[in-house]
Amino acid sequence: MTPNPRAKLFMNIRLHLRRANLQFFERARERQFLLMMRGDALTVSQLITVRPDGVAFRIETRLPIVVPTHRRVAAAELVARLNRLTERGHYDLDIDTGDVCFRIDCHALTSMVIGKVMLAVLGMALRPLARDWRVFEAVLLQDADPVPAIKQNAERIARETEAKQRADRAATTPPLRRKDPQSPIDAEKDLHEMIDELMAQEHGADPTAGAPEAFSSEELEDILPDIEGNADDADESTGGDDADSDAK
Repeated sequence: MTPNPRAKLFMNIRLHLRRANLQFFERARERQFLLMMRGDALTVSQLITVRPDGVAFRIETRLPIVVPTHRRVAAAELVARLNRLTERGHYDLDIDTGDVCFRIDCHALTSMVIGKVMLAVLGMALRPLARDWRVFEAVLLQDADPVPAIKQNAERIARETEAKQRADRAATTPPLRRKDPQSPIDAEKDLHEMIDELMAQEHGADPTAGAPEAFSSEELEDILPDIEGNADDADESTGGDDADSDAK
């Protein structure tokens, strides 16, 4: 018996989650999966819901924060402003319960989705939280104003991006320290680590992953003199051997 489109997409998603070794709970009747993305300093939940038409599904990543009652108006302004900065997906605020989540709606026209695409979308549903986590903590828990908090966070990201681009790739790894569950920095790192793990799973089945990259023109200019020098040395040594054999 051929399953209906909704059941077909549900089973397809379940297969990809199992192949990626992701732990999840499922509610077969509601066609939902619940994933707990755990880090040392932060745990977020992701809810995957297959739509009734069987050709679309939604991923909701919930913040582990309930907005205090007196900050829900500020939270509504913050969510509205962040949505203008977000290209894919959308923040939602439940003004009655104080729950905040980030959602992405995806289409699967044949009631099938590719495994790498599924993992990529899970990562996309985590990235805005990694970007905006400090803003939420500042506005919701420290009574900061949304506008300067967003501006300061954007400036911080720009500084960190520039510093990372200038940093030497061979820089020494900083000493390990115990993560603090109350630290927004460690919570942000957890989100980035979750994304990296999903991306590693996404590229794990790629046969071209790990293939050697081509040299750039600058690298070739640096390497060619050494190659030519080694070739000249080899010719001289070969010529000497031939001369000795002729003398004999």
